[in-house]
Amino acid sequence: MSTIFKLIVISFLCIISFETSAQKAQATIEDFFKNPKFSNLQLSPNGKYLAVLSPINERKNIVILETDGLKNAKPITKFDDQDINSFSWANDDEIVFTLDSDGNEAFSLYKINVNAKRARVIELVGSKVGSSGIRSASIVHMLPNDPEHIIIQYNGRNIKAPDLYKLPLNSKWDRKRERNFKMDILAKNPGDFQGWLLDHDGEVRIAVSINALKGKLHYKNKGEKEFRVLREYDLDEESISPLAFDFDNKTLFVASNIDRDTLAIYHFYPDKNELGELIFGMPEVDVSNLMLSTKRKKLIGVHRLDLKE
Repeated sequence: MSTIFKLIVISFLCIISFETSAQKAQATIEDFFKNPKFSNLQLSPNGKYLAVLSPINERKNIVILETDGLKNAKPITKFDDQDINSFSWANDDEIVFTLDSDGNEAFSLYKINVNAKRARVIELVGSKVGSSGIRSASIVHMLPNDPEHIIIQYNGRNIKAPDLYKLPLNSKWDRKRERNFKMDILAKNPGDFQGWLLDHDGEVRIAVSINALKGKLHYKNKGEKEFRVLREYDLDEESISPLAFDFDNKTLFVASNIDRDTLAIYHFYPDKNELGELIFGMPEVDVSNLMLSTKRKKLIGVHRLDLKE
């Protein structure tokens, strides 16, 4: 059995582990709020490690294990007061992650070196809760050809409109001045963009805007300066959500519930503004997360969303 196939099998088994046990006994309300044993499985760029979120100290923490034999599991973080919200491999040595440090959905961005003997958690971008709202950061894109930087969105300039920034990993947040002096703005938000998507060359190609209950999917070809609107939709109707570019930098992976009851993974062709072939879907639950291998330049797995987790 190949390593990649084993990872996909393990991913599936981890994701349904709660569902299987729930079939033996009726689930309680508390079960729905328990942390799943494994979630958010991600392969390191070199394929050597698999990182997962797993309960340590009864909180979601990052654990890594070797893909060769799926052995030597090692907790990388050991938070006991808050869950890690999301994480991504920035390069073969460093993982970046977001953490709601005060329980107000104000996510700060951190990094940690998984290979360091004494790993230190370093704050890259801080969050802030104020009278005008919450300033928070999120991970947008990794740069395989530039492992010393990542792309993030942060609403420090305009609390209702997060801008896109290029962030050096050798930087840190200045808590006194409430800024990271090394992060550079990559794209300013015109006012209603709520999400961005870059291609594998690190070029901004997709944006999603939301105004009241109306959403728009914006797109531009490589080298173009201005976005054009591909689709408009009502938020409570069938829609298409961009997830990532395929490695040809032309085709998109999207999650869509068009003509179905649950979200499924499809190809989407922006040049034709056309939903393509179904890649993976399930009739009972949403599927909207991808596992992409930059080393193999292909999609190697998906993650389904199940309320029974």
